[in-house]
Amino acid sequence: MSGLQVSVVGLIVAVAAFWATFWQGTLLRRQIAQNAKINSAHFYQNITVRWLEFDKFLVERADLWPYFHADLPVPDDSKTCAELACMSVMMANMAEMCVTSEDVLGEYAGDWDSYFAYVYEHSPYFQTFWMQYGSMWSARVNQSFVRNPPNFGDQALKEIFLRPAALKADNAGK
Repeated sequence: MSGLQVSVVGLIVAVAAFWATFWQGTLLRRQIAQNAKINSAHFYQNITVRWLEFDKFLVERADLWPYFHADLPVPDDSKTCAELACMSVMMANMAEMCVTSEDVLGEYAGDWDSYFAYVYEHSPYFQTFWMQYGSMWSARVNQSFVRNPPNFGDQALKEIFLRPAALKADNAGK
């Protein structure tokens, strides 16, 4: 083989190696981007699982629901107040979990802010709790609660959420 032939074969091998390396780099970039999307979705699913646990607690303690969603005034009963305090801490911790994960969640970030603002607006107990203890959480958590959310048909929601309490009171009188 002449020197020119060796040079041409070497050039062909170098070009093929370059394209193989370039193709592997492209595939690696796609794989990394896909992995980031999968990780974000998985992280979001983990938060959703925490919400399901929170929802189960609310289902088990349906009597606390109107205190957080239907403007029910602060109760006189100390046991109920203690339960509401625990529930308020859970609510604030849920908000903290959501807002501290916004960097990771990307496009999913901020999905819960309207809910937290609604709870704050429609819970006299939580408003009192937050005025006393809200400084224990970050300013970003405070922003998710204290703002002016859109009107979600408040009167209809009050009627839906207070109806079980009214029925319970009617049944107790019979």
